[in-house]
Amino acid sequence: MPRLAGTFTLLVTPFDAAGRLDTGSLARLLDHHLAAGTDGIFAVCGTSEMAELTSEERRAVAAAAVRQVGGAVPVVAAANLEGDPRAQGDEVARMAATGVDGVVLVPPRRHDGDPEALFGYLAALARRSSVPVLLYEWPGSRPSEIPAAVYGRLHAECGVAGIKDTTCTRAGISAKVAAAPAACVFQANNPLLLAAFDLGARGTMTITSAARPDLLAALLRAWEAGRPDEADALHREIVFLDAVLAPCHPGGAKWLLHRAGVIDNPAVRGGRLPGDAERAALEAWERRAPAWSGPRGPR
Repeated sequence: MPRLAGTFTLLVTPFDAAGRLDTGSLARLLDHHLAAGTDGIFAVCGTSEMAELTSEERRAVAAAAVRQVGGAVPVVAAANLEGDPRAQGDEVARMAATGVDGVVLVPPRRHDGDPEALFGYLAALARRSSVPVLLYEWPGSRPSEIPAAVYGRLHAECGVAGIKDTTCTRAGISAKVAAAPAACVFQANNPLLLAAFDLGARGTMTITSAARPDLLAALLRAWEAGRPDEADALHREIVFLDAVLAPCHPGGAKWLLHRAGVIDNPAVRGGRLPGDAERAALEAWERRAPAWSGPRGPR
């Protein structure tokens, strides 16, 4: 079973000038992320503009990631985005059949927050998957939070392997770690990364990984090795990058990747590209950014 923990890179979806999937840029992008030493790829996620992709495009992105990565690191992908909940079980099975190492489930787009109903919904989908299951508190769901008790029960009864936590609070992180100590909490909030590690989170899935996954990999290794000064210095750079990416994510990450020659076109479907002041902020970050880190050995 692949190790679903560590620093997972959120994959942007490259488009060509006509708005179609750009498979050449996608292949280069995946090679770029592997060279950064990422522990895994979250191939269909919010950063991928998954809500703007068709079901066929979502599976195409996932399958392309699986082929390009070639088993070097695990690939996971969101799997329950069809508008009709009755179609989502088959959607989960089809995504699992692309060869991904794990499917990721999100709460319904609109629901009343009833914990028992949420458990039933996620449990039914988890049982349709032939591969491990992660959860994601996707901001596109309302409400997005998955209560710690529901997460713990899904781990105990359905084998759910972890969760991308977006509560962005120490209390929320601690509650999820306590609810399923054997599973992995992936932290999404950049300012809370070091605090999350101290509280027991053992993974990251942050927007900064879309542009500089090497910094996340280096941060976790420094923390694990007990090098606090190095970890603090890396964390400051990550928080700075987060601040300049967030206003127009994923457009800012795509703009940086385009400038670096990794993708051919920074086009977005679900948002916008950075404006003049936002580009100036990204350029300011680039001028003082740490040098790119190369591959690292296995953890």
